[in-house]
Amino acid sequence: MKESAKKFRTKTGYCHVFSDKIVLTTSETVGEFSEMVASNTIHRVLIIQGLIVVFLGYSAFTNFSSGNMVFGFLWSFFVLYFLYNIVNSLNNSATPVIYRSQIEEITFVPAVKMLARAYFSVRFKDEEGVSKKRLILLPGSLNKGAVETEIAVNMMKEEGLL
Repeated sequence: MKESAKKFRTKTGYCHVFSDKIVLTTSETVGEFSEMVASNTIHRVLIIQGLIVVFLGYSAFTNFSSGNMVFGFLWSFFVLYFLYNIVNSLNNSATPVIYRSQIEEITFVPAVKMLARAYFSVRFKDEEGVSKKRLILLPGSLNKGAVETEIAVNMMKEEGLL
């Protein structure tokens, strides 16, 4: 007999809270997929941003070389922005399963009206003992975000995770 989990909605699916783990899925049910180790898809995003940095860096260089300082500085600003984002995202994870024994800290970040949605930031150690961060984004204001956020926060408090 399978253990029942508490669940709440997220931006892209559901978060299932078990007594030994947290599982993020795109559907309401947790299948055998949750037991499989999933790849960390955050690396694909970082590679794409790295390619953007190379292209913008080349554009900045050619603009500086041709004497066009305005666009040279503009592209340089974007290069710095993307590099900052890449460095800050290196320890992020996209894993769908986080074991409670590996969790170091969970913090709740409330929504900023009309600017950003609420989310949980989960710091945990992966299988190699490296500290990682996983964001659990909650539904936005167009999807009953305030109500769903309240449900999620209450559930995380009941489970002793917050």
